[in-house]
Amino acid sequence: MKKIALIILASFTFLHSQAIEFEETKFLSALDTETFKRGNIQYDENKMVIHYNKGRVITKIDNNLTIQNSSGKIVATIDLRKKPHLSLYFRLTKALFLKDFKSLEKDFDIDKNGSKYTFKPKGNINKAVKLIELYLDKESVQTIIISFINNDKITIKSL
Repeated sequence: MKKIALIILASFTFLHSQAIEFEETKFLSALDTETFKRGNIQYDENKMVIHYNKGRVITKIDNNLTIQNSSGKIVATIDLRKKPHLSLYFRLTKALFLKDFKSLEKDFDIDKNGSKYTFKPKGNINKAVKLIELYLDKESVQTIIISFINNDKITIKSL
């Protein structure tokens, strides 16, 4: 009986979680430089875990964010209620990969042109985010580009 319960639980967890391989490029305008990372994102209803290929792991559970180095040591813990822009990044990333546009309508005007979606921020979000572009390939998320007011840019591509 316990074995059946564990199989059902594992199946439920698998069906309700997502994993995406990605590459991320960040352009930092103030330094006129780019950084490049690869990894995977795993998320379910309450948790998001980002594993970078160099070993760093970022875990978000509710309003708490932990960052671990390649040896597994926690090097930072962040209360996302005190970092609303960082919290927004995680909320956006998850909603965009899930194509949960309904949850973004409150904060963005959304336009669709073929396989491209454009998200124009409303309210306080426009103090940080200039524009978000989402490109689909056969209904799967291919590329997300987040442009910030300070001219920084994050590009995330699914692999």
